[in-house]
Amino acid sequence: MERRRGLGLVDVLLERHNAGRLRRRWLLVAAVVTLSYCRYALPALACWGSGHWERSVDASEFEETVGGPYSRVNFSVLVVVSLGYLSMLQCSSRLMQARLPIKNTIFEVLMVYNMTQMLLNAYVCAQLLREAWHVFRFPWGNQFIYTQESHRLGYFVWFHYHCCQLELLDTLFVVIRKKVPRTIFLHVGLRLLNMWAWFFACRYACGGDTYFPAAVNAATRAVVYAIYSLSMLSERGVPLVIKARVTELQMFQFAICAGHALFCLYTFWDMQISKAILVLYLLVMVTGLLLYTDFQNQAEGKSVRKLEAGSKVSIAFDSSGWLFCYHFGVATWLREHLVPEGMTAEEAESDKFPNQLIFSGSSGGSLVASTLSCGLNPKDCFEEVLKTHPECARNPFKLLPAVEATLRKCLPPNSYRCLSGRLRVLTTRISMKFPFFSAEVVNSFKSQEDVFHALRASCHVPFVGGLGPYCYDGHAYIDGMFWPQLLVPWKGNDADYVIRVSALLPSPSTDMGAPFPPTWWALLPPPVPVLRGLYWQGYRDAARWFSGTSETSPCWSCKSAASDGIRRRNSSRGRLASKERAEDDDATRWSEIQKLLLKKPNGEELPDLDDATGERPEKYIKLMEATMQRDKSYLLGLSIATCASVCVWGLLGWL
Repeated sequence: MERRRGLGLVDVLLERHNAGRLRRRWLLVAAVVTLSYCRYALPALACWGSGHWERSVDASEFEETVGGPYSRVNFSVLVVVSLGYLSMLQCSSRLMQARLPIKNTIFEVLMVYNMTQMLLNAYVCAQLLREAWHVFRFPWGNQFIYTQESHRLGYFVWFHYHCCQLELLDTLFVVIRKKVPRTIFLHVGLRLLNMWAWFFACRYACGGDTYFPAAVNAATRAVVYAIYSLSMLSERGVPLVIKARVTELQMFQFAICAGHALFCLYTFWDMQISKAILVLYLLVMVTGLLLYTDFQNQAEGKSVRKLEAGSKVSIAFDSSGWLFCYHFGVATWLREHLVPEGMTAEEAESDKFPNQLIFSGSSGGSLVASTLSCGLNPKDCFEEVLKTHPECARNPFKLLPAVEATLRKCLPPNSYRCLSGRLRVLTTRISMKFPFFSAEVVNSFKSQEDVFHALRASCHVPFVGGLGPYCYDGHAYIDGMFWPQLLVPWKGNDADYVIRVSALLPSPSTDMGAPFPPTWWALLPPPVPVLRGLYWQGYRDAARWFSGTSETSPCWSCKSAASDGIRRRNSSRGRLASKERAEDDDATRWSEIQKLLLKKPNGEELPDLDDATGERPEKYIKLMEATMQRDKSYLLGLSIATCASVCVWGLLGWL
């Protein structure tokens, strides 16, 4: 996956053998520079400032300082290194914008860098284990030792912190080879988080059990950089079996260190490590584990990856509950302007349906996306949904049975043929294997029952739909929830133009989003007129979004496709090139979307009357906005009253 490849140097190393043989002269020059650094600069950095500290304290304080002088790392140096790293990233990116990737000497330098990292980390790991063997009795649960002999362990903890600083150079090779992934912020953020975490560990816990994560991390890096080095030396590279094990090894180190962090938190009172340091330790390990874990499960026969010749427009509807009424409003406008008029469910599986239009959905959003994919009229389906409101309004446990009944009634017999390859349904699969919860994107269906079960599984809210998960085809599923596109690309392929529609929790990347309705409406819906207001709000937002130009958008709760990138990228001298590329991408996205419009927007955002009630849609929207404001005011008042009661109760107890 691109996300996991972008965390390392894999994309840079893949081009190594296209550059020819490594030149010995430049290898020798890079090796001499590296040896000079290790021989002269590294000892100076290790002792920098320690002499003044040793002279300023007495002998007893010197011995009782955990880690000795090596724990006196300077916060200002950390800040300077971090700012220098970000400045290097910015300057090198600007420098490479109008240039070809650097080829001369880059792979020779990278070869020496990889081998240096391998040797330094292997040395740190070996020395940490050697010192721990002589000083401690157990692998875990060791307390600080306040003797001068323990300062040597502090030196190697500092050495590991310095290796984290050297690891920042990975990003430089990625940039000058112009292999910057879209997830570069994860690459940068993980390295900065790791360096800052080891600064605090070195400063406040330079001894005791701190040796264990340092040794594990150093050993893992030594193996990873060894694989990098071998892949550059061997003409055939490294076998895929070994490459696959590298990611597993990194995940193993994060998992075992997270377990160690939990153990330290459990035995907190028997250890001198600050609880804040332990929480930071656990946070870093969990973050690394999440970034390296592949959460997407490819089910055989249900998740089919096809190589499309061109890009398509993908409209993604997220999780919503009863707020999918907003989705229905958006879908109604899309049906009127993107789908041929009068299309039936039988014609939806033919070439009459726009070939460049696909849909994706999670939970309630998958239900709305399926109506568009099958050629159904979203307005008719919305009216069917409202018929179930009286029995579900105050009893959320009846919501999913109502969903099942509506699906049985509305799904056409040929739905599986219409939806295969056109709809992506996001579900959460539960298994006994790591990571236990994984996202499964279903886009291939063999029968109408397959469609029913996939949509029902995507809507299965835990506890509301029953104590257990929803089971079908021999597997257990729960609601598709809010899997981010970064972890699971369920909204579309990399080349697709994605339009994001959000009803429950709009994010900055949302194109059309409901105006932050109360979250409890998802399970405890407001009255039917308010739901109609939410429906017409979605209809109006879609009309405003598609009628926007490449310069402005009149929509207050959504963004136009082209103006999105322009507004978020203010012009400046240093960002001119990136702004121009962003404008080109946004303009291309906007033009491709406009090509799908079969009926151009005529400037009317809403129809004159609601066909079902004969009332004006603006009336329902105003009622929805007033109800939303009232409910939020009630919640604010209840929160203030609760806080005041707690404060009074605490004050009375103190008196």
